[in-house]
Amino acid sequence: MIQAAEAQALAAQAAGDTAGALAKIEEATALEDSISALSQPPYPIIPAHELYGMMLLELHRPADARRHFEETLRRTPGRPKAVYGIARAAEALGDRQAARERYTEFLALWKRADQDRPELAAARRFLGEQAHRSVP
Repeated sequence: MIQAAEAQALAAQAAGDTAGALAKIEEATALEDSISALSQPPYPIIPAHELYGMMLLELHRPADARRHFEETLRRTPGRPKAVYGIARAAEALGDRQAARERYTEFLALWKRADQDRPELAAARRFLGEQAHRSVP
C-alpha cells in the first residue's frame, strides 16, 4: 500500500498535479508511520518520508524536506539518499556547516558507489567550494 501511494504521488507529480502528489505522499507517510519497525519485510524500496523530502526539494521547500529526511534517518539510520537530502536542504537553507557535515557523511557512505554518480559530483563540488572559501 505504501509503494502504491508513492507511485501515485510520483505519477501526479509527473502530470503537474502538485496538490495531488502531496496528498498521495502524505498518505504514504501516514501508512509508513503506522508501522512500528520498518526493518521488517516487506521494506519499501524508498521510504515514504525520503520520497516526500525529495519531492519537497523539487518544490523549493528545503525546510520541510529536511524534516522528512531527518525522519527517514530516525526510522532507518544510515540511508545515503536521506543524508544527501539533508545536505541539499541545508545548503539551500544556507546552513553551510550542516551541509558540509552531511555531504562528508554521504561521501563516506557511498565511497564504493559508481564514481560518475551526479550526487557524488554535487557533494564534491560543494565541499571543494567550501575548502576554497576557507582559504585566506
